[in-house]
Formats: sequence, structure tokens, C-alpha cells
Amino acid sequence: VMDKFHKLLGRIKRKEFLYLFDLALPDGNRLFYCGRQLIFRLSDFNRFDALLRVVEKRFDHQLSIADAAMLARLRTEFPAKAERFERRVAKGNRCFVTTRENEITGYVWAMEPGGDHFDTNSLWVYEPETIDSVWCTDAFVKPEFRMQGLFLQLLAGVRNEYFAKGYKALSGETNYSNKASVNSHLRVGYEIKWQVTYMSFLGFKVFIAKDEESGQREVSSRYALNVEQYLL
Repeated sequence: VMDKFHKLLGRIKRKEFLYLFDLALPDGNRLFYCGRQLIFRLSDFNRFDALLRVVEKRFDHQLSIADAAMLARLRTEFPAKAERFERRVAKGNRCFVTTRENEITGYVWAMEPGGDHFDTNSLWVYEPETIDSVWCTDAFVKPEFRMQGLFLQLLAGVRNEYFAKGYKALSGETNYSNKASVNSHLRVGYEIKWQVTYMSFLGFKVFIAKDEESGQREVSSRYALNVEQYLL
């Protein structure tokens, strides 16, 4: 109990207590929910390429685009995400995977803009520039392989595959409270473009998007149905 109390105090001190709050009824339905997502964009690759030149000499993991057999392995190894993986495959999204000695060590999903391309389709509304951008999301590296450049290797694979088609940037998102993911994005050169705060109360949902560059805010509730499946 005391451990949970100290964690709560820490979140209050960091002003995070309003951005990850969930009040559920006994039947599992949410009465109230509040969270925040950060929307990233990577278009200046100077830092990215400098880091890549340093770490790529040490890469001993194989990078590939998941085929049917690999996707089956991913669904088996990550059963909690199996349904989500199947939806992405059905929409034509692609998964980039790193392996070492036949062990899956990390992955990231890549999605092209336009149409029903992604669970969080509505978040693209907040970033018009994403028309030239590939969306990279749900990146995961096994804990024992972190801080070895795998996130960089996965993103480099996405860039090599999609920039040949004319794309010029990578976009992505992560939860505000996921500091490890936030730091990983910033470390390789991503910039925070939008902060999206989302709230749900008794079925009514509101989204507040803040442009990090201009400080301008946009309030909306009409995108809630598209976003709910992923965020809520």
C-alpha cells in the first residue's frame, strides 16, 4: 500500500496524475478516463544518421519485414496483442522485426497515411504534415536487448523501405507517462509536435490537442469513435 502511495505522490509532483487516470465500474466499463499522448515527427535525420553510423557497426541482429510465418510467431509470443496485430495486417500495415539466433528481439509497426490505415487514424488530423510521413508505432524491444541501438535499427529499416516511395519523414506517438519511450524517441532525433489530452466521462469524450511549436490548442469530440478503440 505504501509503495502505491509513494508512486502516486511521485506522479503528483511530476504533474502526471491527471494524465493517466482510470475509474472503472465493477462490470469493467469505464466511468471516467483521462490520458495524454505525445505525437512525434522525425524529418531532420542529421542526429539519426550520426547515431546510426556509430552503432550500426555493432549490429548483430537480423532485420526483416515480417512474413506470414513471423506474424504467426508474433501473435503467439504476444497473445495480448494478437487481435490488434491481425487488424493491422488486414489494413495492409507492415511489421519490421529484429531477431538474433532465431529469437525475436524487437519490432515496430509501419503504416502509410490515408484511409483506415491505423487504430489511431484520427490522431493524423492533428498533424497535416503527416501526408509525407510514415507512421511508426507500437515499437518494442525486449528488456535484455535495450540500449543497444535496436530501436534505431528498426526505424532505419522503415526509412529504407518507405522513403524509396517518396516519403520524407517518420511520425509516431507514445503515452506521456511512458518516459522510456519518450526518451528513446527524443534520443534518435524525433521532435514533439502535438500533445493530445483525451478524456472520457459517462460516454462523452473530449480531445485537446496542443501544438508544441505555436502553443495553439484544438478541442474536439468528433474524432472520439475512431480513437477509442486504441486509446480507451
